[in-house]
Amino acid sequence: MVKIVVGGQMSKEAMLQAVKSAGGDNVEVWQATDIQGAMDVKAGKADFYLGCCQTGGGGSLAMPIAIVGYPSCVTVASPSTMMSDEQIAEAVQSGKRCFGMVNEAIEKVVPVLVREMIAKKA
Repeated sequence: MVKIVVGGQMSKEAMLQAVKSAGGDNVEVWQATDIQGAMDVKAGKADFYLGCCQTGGGGSLAMPIAIVGYPSCVTVASPSTMMSDEQIAEAVQSGKRCFGMVNEAIEKVVPVLVREMIAKKA
């Protein structure tokens, strides 16, 4: 079971539903504030954190960067750039645990992230 916490400043419900849809019975997902979500990852209560904001890196990842650490965080989609499926897979497999994105990317990147998170945890 992969434990995923959804935080950030925007679209928590949309991300929550996208995670449930992509992961089904293989995931446990919940919403939290960005601070609590980062603390859940740091404490081992969650395996991964997903955050969403206007830039994909500011309001979505500021607290995870501060609490979990910059090396564990990555923006997978900003207003001008979106990682490829291969780049997302590499980020998850290389040990990134906190992922930031923009609203417009949720439908594209969350299924890839969840698939890779399940594969990594298996």
